Amino acid sequence: TLATCGWRPPDVVLTSRDLIGHPAGPLALMSLGGSLVTYKVRGRIVPAAWSAAAKLLIGPLVAGTIAWTLGFDADQALAALALAAAPSAVVGYVLVTQLDGDAALAASIIVLTTLASAVSIGVVLGVVEAWPY
Repeated sequence: TLATCGWRPPDVVLTSRDLIGHPAGPLALMSLGGSLVTYKVRGRIVPAAWSAAAKLLIGPLVAGTIAWTLGFDADQALAALALAAAPSAVVGYVLVTQLDGDAALAASIIVLTTLASAVSIGVVLGVVEAWPY
C-alpha cells in the first residue's frame, strides 16, 4: 500500500474525510431514533428480547469460557468480555434498511441491547475484577 511507502494524502483530503466521517455515528443513531416513532414495535418485542438475551448473555458466556480456557490475563479478558457484552451496533440497522429487511426488529434489538448492556457491562467488570490470571 501507499502508507508503507511513506506516502500521506494531502491535509485537505484528510480534513475532508474527517468532516464527512465523524458525524456518521451520531447521524445513524438519530436515524434509528427517528424511525422508532414510525415502527410498530409491539409485535417484535419477543424476538427482539430473545436476540438481546442471546447477545448479552450467551455472547459473554462464550467469550468468558474461551478466555478462561486460553488463559487470558485480566486485560485480555476485559477486552473480549466487553466486546461480547456491548450493545448491538447501529450499523446493523443501517444495513437492514438498505437490504429491505425487518428494520423494526433491528431497531428494537438495538434499543433493547443498548438499555440492557448497562447491566451486562457491569457484570463483566465484576467478573474481570475477580479474574484469576
